[in-house]
Amino acid sequence: MPSLLSREAKKEEVEKEARFFYQEVLTKKIRPKIKKKLKQYQKKGHETLLVTNCVDLVAQEVGKNLGFDKVVSTRLENKGLKLTGKIEGEIVYGKNKTRALLKVISREKMKNAIAFGDHISDRFLFKSVRKAYLVNPSEKTLRFYQNKYKKNNLKIIY
Repeated sequence: MPSLLSREAKKEEVEKEARFFYQEVLTKKIRPKIKKKLKQYQKKGHETLLVTNCVDLVAQEVGKNLGFDKVVSTRLENKGLKLTGKIEGEIVYGKNKTRALLKVISREKMKNAIAFGDHISDRFLFKSVRKAYLVNPSEKTLRFYQNKYKKNNLKIIY
């Protein structure tokens, strides 16, 4: 079976792998508290966007299964029905997350947004939104935010 970034990978096969990866791996890693919080915002009518450095074929599967309105992710380049093995555009990581999000929503909307993140690199996105949730952080990530990131709108969810 070809890898996600293999030059000979057929897009259809990788989409199948992405569904399998979501069902068998990611569903076990998404914490119930996070799903609950996401559903609360969705029920209130908030537009929800998944912004991730994960490759698009996996991110789309996550977005579809969790009910996100839009998915913004790192895109795999494809020619016809095959992947080229290259990334199309920028990797959606660090400062690029904020830039990628600004391509699909206005700066004003971003200022009133709520973000969930789990990594040190999400600090740029957190600085751009009204409220931020740090999700199941590693010890290193937690120390970083406690020591260097002084923003009173940051909540931690385990």
